[in-house]
Amino acid sequence: MDVVLSLFGCVATEACCLFCFSIDCCNIGNTVRFNSNRKALEEETEALVELRDKVKHEVETSERDGKSVKAQVKEWLVEVEKFLVEMKSLETSIKDYESRQNQSRCSCHCSQRCKFSKEVGMLLKEVRRLTCAGSFSTGMVDHGPSAPPSTEDKATV
Repeated sequence: MDVVLSLFGCVATEACCLFCFSIDCCNIGNTVRFNSNRKALEEETEALVELRDKVKHEVETSERDGKSVKAQVKEWLVEVEKFLVEMKSLETSIKDYESRQNQSRCSCHCSQRCKFSKEVGMLLKEVRRLTCAGSFSTGMVDHGPSAPPSTEDKATV
């Protein structure tokens, strides 16, 4: 009888969490897609790390050649490092939470899962923004002020 009541309590709590608490705490979509968002976050973070390594290599090469790197590139690298620290912290928190859940008979801590769902959703948006910002379509090297047009250019116009 205790097992049935415990199981019913867990189901009722989870249902309440999904339909009531989630509305106040976080986006229901993030809660429902928690596992897929988490997997996407891991994959896109790996791609961001590869992009960061590539950009770092290009920055080091440019600086060795005596070229000045744009401040935008350096700021992006700092943002990526901050993001990776946040990502690592969240990853550790989720793993700790999951290990505690595996030790208990019932996963009734929906508020914590909701919090993680919201954080994963926000970090997923941030990793996508950083990946897009890391394309540097205008280049990474600061060429300084552009040279004035030559007289030949004026003559051909």
